[in-house]
Amino acid sequence: MNTGWEQALEVQGQLLKQITGPFWREMGAAWLGNRQDKYGRHAMLPSAHAFSVAADVVAEAEPIFVTAEMLDLTRSAMETFDPTETVHPEDFFLYTGMALLEEPFVALDAAGLETAWRCVTWRYVDLPPEASPDHELVPSLEIVLWWDINDNDGWDEAHPDEIDAARMFYRSWGMRWAVMHATLVPLDFMSKPEHMGNEGDPAASWMTFIRVFNRLMQERIVLKTRMRPHRAVRRSAQRDGLAEIRDVVVCELRRARPRGYEWPETGDGQAHYSHRFMVRGHWRNQWYPSLQRHRQKFIPAYIKGPDDAPLLEKKRVWVWDR
Repeated sequence: MNTGWEQALEVQGQLLKQITGPFWREMGAAWLGNRQDKYGRHAMLPSAHAFSVAADVVAEAEPIFVTAEMLDLTRSAMETFDPTETVHPEDFFLYTGMALLEEPFVALDAAGLETAWRCVTWRYVDLPPEASPDHELVPSLEIVLWWDINDNDGWDEAHPDEIDAARMFYRSWGMRWAVMHATLVPLDFMSKPEHMGNEGDPAASWMTFIRVFNRLMQERIVLKTRMRPHRAVRRSAQRDGLAEIRDVVVCELRRARPRGYEWPETGDGQAHYSHRFMVRGHWRNQWYPSLQRHRQKFIPAYIKGPDDAPLLEKKRVWVWDR
């Protein structure tokens, strides 16, 4: 497999191939049955919808590669983001996207065990009026979180027999990417803890990640570069079923001098550092005349230290219940 950002297109092809393959329906039935047994039919139905449209979402998605530094920035920004802010369609940088993380997003489940997922697909959709008690369009998001069966986490270590059996089945089916969570969420629910804080995950960190990541992609601290994969990678994706081969959006922290944006500096410029470090940013509730409403705006952090030095960032773990 190629290293770096070209993996995003390869993974998009792999996802579509396994979704349209012969074992997807069997795997989905087992997954949904387990979910219904744990949380009831009402919680299973949004997941069933996400499974039913997964092929369309993956085929339409803009592939995004998220660097480790961008992941660190998102984690940091999540700390001060207010998740009770009302969600609007324009909050999403891309209406249909697939983000592959350079490093897994690690969280703690209800038992205090580390769990990890590495890829997320989403699509904004207006559900028809008959889906709403008010008979109005329902702006919603179709979401699937994917974990790489080759990744190890604390949950795996605590359940070795169960995870080994699951990996055996996935590999026998030719699948590398397993569903960790799948759902359909109305935008109106995303800011309400009584709707999002279910199933042992009161913080709903996975949803906060999607919201903050999309918001940060709209900020100038983040550089979005469209990269054209090599022909061999594009052909491989076509063989996996992708009819339209898109450029990969590489999402990374904006550099100072090479990218033409000067970060704020302090002092007389004589300080010398062996590494780069982040002077943290924060969110401000700002009025947007064009939207006629207040909206959280991220006041960017800036990176201090030599541009060619390594970035040192404290890792954080977020609560998640598998």
